[in-house]
Amino acid sequence: HKSYMRDLPLDKMPYHATEEQIELAFQKVKFQKEQENRIELKSIVNADDGTFNSDIAELASKVTEAGKNDLAHYVCNRRIVLKLLEQLRKRKDDGRAELEKELHNLIFPMGGDSTKTRYEEHNLWLLDERLVFSEYIASDKKISSKEAPKEPDLVIFDKKRSYRNGDNEFSNPLTVFEFKRPKRTTYGSDEDPIEQIGNYVNEIRAGKYETPEGVEMVKVNDCTPVYGYVVCDPCDKVSYLARQRHQLTESPDKEGFFGYHSGYKIYFEIMSYKRLANNAELR
Repeated sequence: HKSYMRDLPLDKMPYHATEEQIELAFQKVKFQKEQENRIELKSIVNADDGTFNSDIAELASKVTEAGKNDLAHYVCNRRIVLKLLEQLRKRKDDGRAELEKELHNLIFPMGGDSTKTRYEEHNLWLLDERLVFSEYIASDKKISSKEAPKEPDLVIFDKKRSYRNGDNEFSNPLTVFEFKRPKRTTYGSDEDPIEQIGNYVNEIRAGKYETPEGVEMVKVNDCTPVYGYVVCDPCDKVSYLARQRHQLTESPDKEGFFGYHSGYKIYFEIMSYKRLANNAELR
């Protein structure tokens, strides 16, 4: 709120103001400034006396000032989420790591989808900033009324119309995430995360998932762009599966693997929680 200090009515503030009273005072100043800017912008745009060019620079500086204030709030909120992510990566007092559902819920609430989960209630930006703009998302939620296999942790359809409305098109990309428990080092013979994602996608391609309204099958074929992401901590088993079984390439920072799987026709990326956190912090 630094930019609004000079406009704060300090003479009207209680001597022992609470945090809430201070925040409210700043928000009043901010709201008043934004209203003044909107009125001024409207008058400049509607003016026909040639003053547009001379006034726009001054107005732009005011708008930028408000934008910096909003950006500061946005970044502070993200910092809180990153601190929570860091806490969830640590071992608990009993020596165990947090369950994957805790991290899953931080990124996107389990059992929710984008029709009911508001923007403020998820943190998809932790995975990839672009996912925020996806049209439909289902998080560990049954997306078909038919009998279908276990749901993936997170399925993201790039365009809502690709599977909810009439324009159910094969060309719309599909992204699938699989989360594993932090610090996990053991995986059973049937717990290959690459294979799990591949099976999910094969079931969709086989027509075992229909649109929620039951109008038609979800259209995903061998030509549909599909991206599979596994979020887990590196260990010998994951390294073996990635290198030997699926021929993926190790990332330069040794915090994951990547590559195109010709068998499943999916681009895969395995990333550690450390890399996820570092990339999110850089953004």
